[in-house]
Amino acid sequence: MRTGAGGASQFRPVAGKRRAPAQLPLTRRRAGRALARARRAPEAVARAGSGHLSLAGGTMSGAAGSGAGGSVGSVVRRFLAEYGSGTPSRLKVLDAYLLYVLLTGALQFGYCLGVGTFPFNSFLSGFISAVGSFILGVCLRIQINPQNKGEFQGISPERAFADFLFANTILHLVVINFVG
Repeated sequence: MRTGAGGASQFRPVAGKRRAPAQLPLTRRRAGRALARARRAPEAVARAGSGHLSLAGGTMSGAAGSGAGGSVGSVVRRFLAEYGSGTPSRLKVLDAYLLYVLLTGALQFGYCLGVGTFPFNSFLSGFISAVGSFILGVCLRIQINPQNKGEFQGISPERAFADFLFANTILHLVVINFVG
């Protein structure tokens, strides 16, 4: 190791000493190449550094195996079909509200990035209102979900909604006070 002019250390490669490909650290490019090789030869086991990509019987294990182009559409269709048939209408309405609040917060943040934050208190209070409303809506959704009845035995859906309204009132009083 040598020290350069500014005191920064400079590493010199030793002549003739080159690390083998299996000893190199796993990078995105090397992982992508290993995945492409594994897709071409499904019976192979590709190793790259400490990361392993193993194939068992021609099928990939893990999240990398679900990368086929047509499968994403089928997953989305299956999700929408199960969501439409298995989700109560109360939760669907609440999910629409959550989507609205999420898009409102994203729009405010995009406006802040594009135009600026001149009235910073206004931006901050609006964004806090969107984030807080989203969090309170998620809490309400968790409490009124029929699959979570065991965890919220003493809380009826009406009580959960009343808590939601009370917390939203406090949140927006704080937001209005923050605007000035």
